[in-house]
Amino acid sequence: MVRSGLQHGWRHSAALSLNGSFPRCKTRWIASYRYTSGDNTLTGVDLFNASAGQTDPFFNLFVRQPLPHMRFIPGNMEALMDLRNLLAQGYVPVIGPDGKTVYLMQSARSVRGGLAFTF
Repeated sequence: MVRSGLQHGWRHSAALSLNGSFPRCKTRWIASYRYTSGDNTLTGVDLFNASAGQTDPFFNLFVRQPLPHMRFIPGNMEALMDLRNLLAQGYVPVIGPDGKTVYLMQSARSVRGGLAFTF
């Protein structure tokens, strides 16, 4: 069983977050990395650390780019890109009771994007 293979213990964690901008094209970016000691380590999900730019587990990149103003859209528009766990770290393989491998993770590798409108 999965439960019998898990154990409680203390781990160390270190985080680094950098942000900046490219003034000429007005692009803003945030890069962060959080390391947790120990192989095959799982930690609880921090429900209050869900906004872009926080130090989420592993390597993440958030980019916000203003788009040229269009006459038919009032206000400003920005393109957003949020890349999570770019190095695909933190996947813990567990053999299930049926013999199949299941992966436990605290941060899935993902790409999200969208548009933000400011009126």
